Amino acid sequence: MATNRPSKLELAQNDGGTDKPTLTKGGPRPQFSVTAGPLSPTSNSTVKPVRLCVYTMKKELMKEGLICLDSMKFTSGRLTTAKQVLNRVLTHLKIPRTDWKVYGLWLKSENLQLQLKSYHLPYKLFKRWKDLLSQYTNATYENVCTEEPYLCLQRNTFLSLQEEKDLLQQLAPDKTTIDLLYHEAVYNVTKSPYPVQPEELHTLAGLQAAVFRVETGSEAILDLTNFSKFYPTFMNVDTRSLVNKIFSSKPSTALRRIQEQFSRESRLAYDECTDANELKLKYLNKCWKHSMYGSLLFRGQIKKTPKAIHYLYYSDRQVYVAINKESVHILAASSPPEVLLYAPIERLCWEFQPCNEEGEDFYSSLWLEYETIQGERKVFKLLQVFSRQAPMMDAILGRCWDHLDKKEQASPTATRIPHQQVHQPREHKLHCDEFSEDGVCLKSSDTSLTRRGKKGSVTRDDSPFRSREAELSLVELGMKRVDVDDKEPLSGITTVV
Repeated sequence: MATNRPSKLELAQNDGGTDKPTLTKGGPRPQFSVTAGPLSPTSNSTVKPVRLCVYTMKKELMKEGLICLDSMKFTSGRLTTAKQVLNRVLTHLKIPRTDWKVYGLWLKSENLQLQLKSYHLPYKLFKRWKDLLSQYTNATYENVCTEEPYLCLQRNTFLSLQEEKDLLQQLAPDKTTIDLLYHEAVYNVTKSPYPVQPEELHTLAGLQAAVFRVETGSEAILDLTNFSKFYPTFMNVDTRSLVNKIFSSKPSTALRRIQEQFSRESRLAYDECTDANELKLKYLNKCWKHSMYGSLLFRGQIKKTPKAIHYLYYSDRQVYVAINKESVHILAASSPPEVLLYAPIERLCWEFQPCNEEGEDFYSSLWLEYETIQGERKVFKLLQVFSRQAPMMDAILGRCWDHLDKKEQASPTATRIPHQQVHQPREHKLHCDEFSEDGVCLKSSDTSLTRRGKKGSVTRDDSPFRSREAELSLVELGMKRVDVDDKEPLSGITTVV
């Protein structure tokens, strides 16, 4: 049944620990992890059952709220693991086991979203949520005190695009899987900073309206009350004066144009196909064309290109860092969002730098190094991203790299696909350090001068960054890697795309 977003996680018991999450140090750099803590009951203790409520990303187009599954009772109580919850939910939805790898269990609130690993304890993390918000987000004190998380069934972050295509393009794909992935894609296009061109947004909205018409039997009508169900809010720009907005009942010119395009695209999509599953697959096919599909979005900030006026006020640029198994994107947190940088994982090197200062205004950093061509010479650029979620980014990149290693080891004789090149559509908005192919520092910010030495005297061999093609050992790489034998860290994000 349709309900509003839950105000709290339904639990049979409300006691629990309040231990703070810790950053476990491994080598010179910390590894992001949230420990579950000692929760094993004594031989004389009685485990009280716990009741959990799990939500899905499926939204009804004309109603607010997430779709909530029936609350489920777990006899293991506070020791119930994320794997137990996920298995129960997938069994309840009658999803075939071949599709179970598509899904992950998430613990979410407005400012933080975490994909839980199989051994994590949702109850314990629910009790620690305020500590996690304080440590890994910029949420205000009021939000930290009032936000409460809920469990949600979503796409598994580490599912590759090819794996998803193979499952959905088979002869008889599971209808429930198609439905859940479709509604998650709709949510990401309309609510997340997804860089889609206006022409394609009209096509996607038309497909969405056709699905609605097939499933409900009534035609979708676009107006201000349901505009955000079909389009991102930045599409509806009302340039009228305040007086006209108050006294005029007619929609703005921009809205009328969008309504006309919406009606045209929805009729076209419905005339071409009247099967809901085929329409949903068409919608997903449009989303698959974007390299950002399935990405984790982290909040961060980078330095703006230096200008005289920037020294008079706050000069950092707010950005999103989008990471999936194939690539990394840097997006300006603007409306509409702009892609500042696209870099394939195999063309990227990185290093996590913890913050040595204490205080709310001091963040950890993630350094990204990538290769570009300027004129006829290679230039290696170094970009610093400041973020409270830098440890999470480091852990995700480590896992993505491990997936690439395992894939190459499994099929060493397979034909290698040529790597895509780094793309900087807004290069002038990136304030990077630059090194020549010989390792000479060509351009450096003040932060990097302190970190790497004087301009022109540092060679690239002194850098902890190395190329993937060098095939060096982990020690030589000097990068943070996640050991497959260790417990894997949480996947922490602010938005999933």
